[in-house]
Amino acid sequence: MDTPRQIVSKWRKRFALARLPGLEEQPRGGRPALFSPPLQRDALAIERLVLGTEHPDTLNGMFSLGTILRREGRYPESEKIYRETLPIQIRVLGPEHSDTLNSRNSLAVDLAAQGRYHEAEGLYRENRAIQLRVFGLENAYSALSTYNLACLAAVQGYRNRALALLKEAWGTDYSRALCSTLKMMPT
Repeated sequence: MDTPRQIVSKWRKRFALARLPGLEEQPRGGRPALFSPPLQRDALAIERLVLGTEHPDTLNGMFSLGTILRREGRYPESEKIYRETLPIQIRVLGPEHSDTLNSRNSLAVDLAAQGRYHEAEGLYRENRAIQLRVFGLENAYSALSTYNLACLAAVQGYRNRALALLKEAWGTDYSRALCSTLKMMPT
C-alpha cells in the first residue's frame, strides 16, 4: 500500500506528464510514448525538484531512465545514469537493498554489452557475494547472479568456468541453462 506521500508523488508526476506536449504521439517500438527517454527525463526532473535526489521515487525514476536507454541500445548513456544512481542508493537504501542490487546488475549488463567484461565481472561478483550472504544459495536472485557470471564467462569463451557456475546455480538440473549459455559461446 502506498503512503500518502507516494500517492501525491505519483499524482504530481502523472499530472505533469499529462501536460507535456507529444504525449499523445504514437508509441515507438510498441511502448507508449510515456516511456520515451525525453519524457522520462522530464519526469525525473520533476521528481528531483519536488522530492529531492535521494527520495526513493526519484531513485526509481533514475533507474527507469537507465533501463529505457539500455533497451534502446544507448549503453554509454544508461551507464552514466546507473553510475549516478548506484552510489546514492548505497548511501540511502543500503548495499543489500533490492533496488541497489538491481542497479548494480544493470550497470554490469551495460558494461558487458560494451565489451568491458572485466568491469562487468567485478560488479556481478559483488552482487553475487551480497546475495549469497543475504539470501543464500537456494534463492532465485542468488542463482540469477551466478547465472549472469556464467553467461559472462561463456561469452568470453571460458567454458569450464561457465559450466562450473551453471552447475552451482542450478544444481544437478541445469540442462536448460546450459543449452542457452552454450549457444552464446564463441566457436
